[in-house]
Amino acid sequence: MKNRYCSSNWTFFTALVTSLLLYSPQLYAADQTARINHKLDKLENRLSDLEERIKINGFFSAGLVTGDEEAEFDILGIYDDPSTIADAVGGVQFTVKVTDKLNYVSQFVARGNEDYDVEMAWNFISYKMNNSLTLRAGKMRLPYYMASEYLEVGYAYPWVRPPNAMYRVVLDNYTGYEATYKMLIGQTISNTKVFYGSAQASDTDFALDIQDLVGMETLLEWENWIFRIGYTRGKFTIGGSFLDPLDEGIAGIQAVMRGFIAAAPALVPTNLVTANWNKTASTSLDQDTYDFTSAGMQYDNGSTLVIAEVVRSHIAGFLPSRESGYITAGYRIETWLPYVTIGKTYTHDDEMRNQYAAAAEWIGTSPFLPAESVALSGLAAPINGFSTEYDQYTLGVRWDIMSNVALKFAVDHFSSFGKSGGPFSNSLDTDGNTDVYSFIIDSMF
Repeated sequence: MKNRYCSSNWTFFTALVTSLLLYSPQLYAADQTARINHKLDKLENRLSDLEERIKINGFFSAGLVTGDEEAEFDILGIYDDPSTIADAVGGVQFTVKVTDKLNYVSQFVARGNEDYDVEMAWNFISYKMNNSLTLRAGKMRLPYYMASEYLEVGYAYPWVRPPNAMYRVVLDNYTGYEATYKMLIGQTISNTKVFYGSAQASDTDFALDIQDLVGMETLLEWENWIFRIGYTRGKFTIGGSFLDPLDEGIAGIQAVMRGFIAAAPALVPTNLVTANWNKTASTSLDQDTYDFTSAGMQYDNGSTLVIAEVVRSHIAGFLPSRESGYITAGYRIETWLPYVTIGKTYTHDDEMRNQYAAAAEWIGTSPFLPAESVALSGLAAPINGFSTEYDQYTLGVRWDIMSNVALKFAVDHFSSFGKSGGPFSNSLDTDGNTDVYSFIIDSMF
């Protein structure tokens, strides 16, 4: 009886062990598969969450441009030889949704005329207080113009490049704080922005700094119309080794004119005798006031497009203060947008520079001055170079070949340079007229 019971137990144990040996791998595999699927589901959910929280946009421009002068056109690297780098630019923007109200934005840009060095153009956080008020802090775009927010996104505007007669600033980004208030006034959407911060730029022989940078911008949108006004003010400091020889020459002109007028005023032209040669004149500035006022409008009903802007800048000292403006008119024909642009820019504070240039030329013709003083006559051209004057006429066409790609072609004619170098940055040796031919492809994704 005992042996029969033991035999039965042994048979049950043997069967149990056999089943475990036979089926445990399948059970283990099934368990592992379930664990892996669970992890994959969690990873997929996380990736889906990241996809909702992180948005990546980009833009790209490339083209071919040439001018009919050997001089460099508007610091873009455009000469009489065809160039593929002058308008080449690429950028990527990351927007991270930290919370429902807090976003982080960064934008990286590389430009062909800067050897494709990558710059962090934007780097800020944005907090939406409510449906009306948004606060931002960090590195952002200065709201100088209507197209400032998308200045390098060529696909966003009709031109090959924004009108040169208008869009001429050394610094277009700043670091600081801004607040934007949005409200509805009847059928008009109003966006008002106020900001405060600072901006800097430097090179091996050049340094520019703007402190206490403060300003505002208001945009009004009504039906097919957009109206804009803006104002920026700051304390401007500029200097560098490349300015030192010119400042020394300006001081030399002052000394020669004071001495000559004191000794023999009858030999000096009347317009130079009456000039104030004791007034401080320097290309270097230290905490001098800088003002920039702008206004613009746009009409776009889907077929007819009209854009117009004007600006006036003022800066103390020898550096130029400008007035600029343009108007663009175009008409869409399916995917084509032919347009014309007329623009003008000029410096409205030429009196002092004209006096110094005239004095330099007169010094060069005087038989009564030593050779070291006569050498000052060579400053007439660079002094005139600080003044700017020219008209711009553009005939262009944009073709949207697909939803995010556009081809553009434009012919720009520049004239009426006066004594200035017009749109050129390094030469005055022109006949007062020049043409620039541009072809470009713009994309946004």
